[in-house]
Amino acid sequence: AVRKHFEAERRSRIETIKLRAEDRKWAERNGLSGEYAAFQGMIARYRQGVPPSVSVSVAPANASASISVFVRKRPLLPDELRAGGFDVVTTSGSPSGASLVVHEPKTTVDLSKAMDNHTYRFDGVFGEDATNVHLFASALRPMVEHLFSCKGGHGTCFAYGQTGSGKTVTMEGLGPSGGGNAEGCYALVANEIFNRVDKAG
Repeated sequence: AVRKHFEAERRSRIETIKLRAEDRKWAERNGLSGEYAAFQGMIARYRQGVPPSVSVSVAPANASASISVFVRKRPLLPDELRAGGFDVVTTSGSPSGASLVVHEPKTTVDLSKAMDNHTYRFDGVFGEDATNVHLFASALRPMVEHLFSCKGGHGTCFAYGQTGSGKTVTMEGLGPSGGGNAEGCYALVANEIFNRVDKAG
């Protein structure tokens, strides 16, 4: 019963779209060719039909939640672009909460092109234009507020992801030339804690 429920819930988050002639035309207009050019056209068509990708989308806070999960999308790296990689993740926000869509290109049994759009919802989603400052303000400052508002409060933040996904940039920052990513979450949280201690003292 659990397995059936899981599969039903998984299927409900998938939307399949078929290749159209306009997708190939989009690829031609943008100078794209090759196996995945049409898929990029399908992704562009999908994005035209949804609200623009967002930098920061955070669901309404759930005061009873013990754990919150936030996802940050990083831009493609130069090496990935040179290797022919393309963006298959769309971040969005809606009244039902923050979400991202993963576009999965596929070829059906009749050899026609199609694409599955998998929607995943989280407590917060940060697009590639979001900075560490945005992430701190939306995800971590509320945790620090919790620490100071209740006696004996505890809070933990950790970054999870594969090598090269942006954990170090998020947690440690890029240094003085990094703009909104100059300081990482370690420093931003520490500064917030010490500022609150100074004000309280």
